[in-house]
Amino acid sequence: MLCAQDYGLAHGVNQAVLHYLKEGQIGAIACLSVSDLWPQSATTLSSCLDHLSGQEKRPLIGSQLSLSLPFVPLTAGFFPAIDGFLPLDEVWISHAVRQCLNEAVIVGELRAQLKRFMAHLGSEPDFLLIDPLINQIGVAAKALNAAMSHFSLEHCPVLVEEPRTSLSAIKAFACRSFVAQQQPWHRKSYKMIASRHDVPDKHLRHHDGAEWLGCVPAFADERLEYMGSFDMQTHLDHSFWLEAEK
Repeated sequence: MLCAQDYGLAHGVNQAVLHYLKEGQIGAIACLSVSDLWPQSATTLSSCLDHLSGQEKRPLIGSQLSLSLPFVPLTAGFFPAIDGFLPLDEVWISHAVRQCLNEAVIVGELRAQLKRFMAHLGSEPDFLLIDPLINQIGVAAKALNAAMSHFSLEHCPVLVEEPRTSLSAIKAFACRSFVAQQQPWHRKSYKMIASRHDVPDKHLRHHDGAEWLGCVPAFADERLEYMGSFDMQTHLDHSFWLEAEK
């Protein structure tokens, strides 16, 4: 399965994702309900899906749960937060090592993101794409399990992406990374394509196997450049590779 993630991040991302969806280039979309653009992005996505309803294979639509992208948390009093935004990986890891994280607070944020996804799209997610940090920090992993149980999503596949930050054995133990492996998730591995040669054949992009591949196509967008933490070139590269492998 080839999944386009970050839908809702920026208009350029949305336009590219929907473009490749209509062309049958991708089989799944991971949506950022924490984004301020999600309500209008969901409306546009729903309209597109209605037009594609006659297709043989319906695209899978999932919720991309993030605790570290530069967005305002959906819950009041969220901790840790930096200048009112979700914190970077390093802040999370530092707080996890010092055992300063509150599971109930994280549960509340993940529940809010799932509720917002369903409220605007009108359906449960077909899968969850989780922030790699959730698979590295035990408290966050337990929080995800509680949030999934609240909405009876225990059956929902969980895509586990490779971590962005490698932890030493000591930090991994302090963060209780092993707790994530104890959670009863229906796991699927998830790996971002790294070159044009990683793009699967078109007939495999809709195959729901044990391993999924991710991509982040985007057309030029000032918002992405302004956000700073995103590599615009990677977004453009992924769009170019998809075009080349039609």
